[in-house]
Amino acid sequence: MEIFWTSSAINSLKSELRLLNEINPEIAKKIKIRIQEKAELLSENPFIGVRYGIRDIRKICVVEYPFSIFYNIKNQKIKILRIRHDARKPLELP
Repeated sequence: MEIFWTSSAINSLKSELRLLNEINPEIAKKIKIRIQEKAELLSENPFIGVRYGIRDIRKICVVEYPFSIFYNIKNQKIKILRIRHDARKPLELP
């Protein structure tokens, strides 16, 4: 399946990485690579994530680092909605 990153997903990833880059650029780079790898895994295994809430939103954890990828599947496309650090309060999606 094709993967599409929403502007919210791109912005949330950039924001998280910007903060990490100030603390440790090497870790920020590793986390970015791992998040991208995990997102690409969805193209072959789109239902690997668990359902999140009552909508058709799914969540996959980036196990090595405390981040989650929120996405949905519509019309044979995977739409990445948001990247989120797991220490933040639970995500409220529209």
